[in-house]
Amino acid sequence: MRTSDHSSSLCPRPSGDRLLPLRVLWACVRLPLLAVLVLLEPFVCFGLGALGLLLVLTALFLEIVSTRTIPFAGMLVAGMSCVALIALYQALLRVLS
Repeated sequence: MRTSDHSSSLCPRPSGDRLLPLRVLWACVRLPLLAVLVLLEPFVCFGLGALGLLLVLTALFLEIVSTRTIPFAGMLVAGMSCVALIALYQALLRVLS
């Protein structure tokens, strides 16, 4: 029967004692940042959602009504970018939590 001895392995793992200061530092940075982002989340999501909807509706309205050429595709991309920013914000909250 073979037993594994961690002290004789070729590549030893770092002990938890050496990683403790990094974990404490990460927690000291992560938790206040997460608290601020969670508090701002309703405002950010509402603002970006409203801006995205406004840009898309304005692009559609101006495409139908306006006789001049407008940057229709650019306005649609800007509106969809607001939705993508909401998704990135949510992803950042998941990473920090």
